[in-house]
Order: sequence, then structure tokens, then C-alpha cells
Amino acid sequence: MTLDFTPALKRIQSMVAATGLFKAGVELHEPKSAPGKGLFCAIWLDEIGPVPQLSGQATTTGRVVFKARVMLPMLTQPEDRIDQEMGKAVGAVMGLLSGDIELQDNVMFVDLLGHTGTPLSAKGGYVTIGTTMHRFMDVTVPLVINDVWLQGS
Repeated sequence: MTLDFTPALKRIQSMVAATGLFKAGVELHEPKSAPGKGLFCAIWLDEIGPVPQLSGQATTTGRVVFKARVMLPMLTQPEDRIDQEMGKAVGAVMGLLSGDIELQDNVMFVDLLGHTGTPLSAKGGYVTIGTTMHRFMDVTVPLVINDVWLQGS
């Protein structure tokens, strides 16, 4: 048994891209240079661990958490629309994940309400990439995955 979250990660990427909201792209890594103009989403691995309350005596259920960072350059005009645009995009991402909580075969569920820890949620801030400051919101995407590790020998 091995931890395979790639199908779920790619499904999240395709769902987010299909919204058409992210004109600057949807990538599976944290950007090293400033993305183009418009909304951008970067998705990366944040945490991996066991879920004791859902594990059995033979196999361990796992919790995999991704961050989906939604960003928009701070020089976007009009400035009064930045948070509105960000909120709409983050709301869309969270809505997609709420509507497709299994994602694919080995995902038991997206932990919408925090059964195993931090729930599906978002927190904002500011980050400078290169010379460009961005407004961002990090969406915490917790997945509970069946039978990740065998116990014993």
C-alpha cells in the first residue's frame, strides 16, 4: 500500500481551472515568480498524517492537506474590487469541493466540517513574489484517504 494522492490533486486542479475564473492559471506548485495579471491559483501539499479514529487494526486511514492559494496582484484596478473578486473565487473553489467530496476512488471524503482536524476553510494575507505584492487567500483542503498504510508486518 502506498499513499497516492495524485489523482485527487489533478482532479482538484481540473475542477478549479474549469471555473474559468483563473485567467493567470492553475498550477500544482508555489510560484517562484509573479504570475500574470488576473486571478491565479497554486495548489501544493501541506500536511500528511494518520487519522486514528477512522483507522482499523490492519490499515491506517490518512489525512492529506493541500493549500490552494488564490492570488491577485495588489495593483489590480479598481482596488475596491480586489477582495470581492478574491471572495468570489475562493467561494467557488470551496463550493466545488463541497459538491464533490469524494474526488476519486481512494478519497473517503473532503473534510468539510473538520472531523479530523482543520475543516475546509480559507485565510487571507499578502505576499510579495519578485517585486509584485499580491493579495491572497489560502484555502485549506483536507482529504481523508482510505487504507494508506498497512499496520504490522
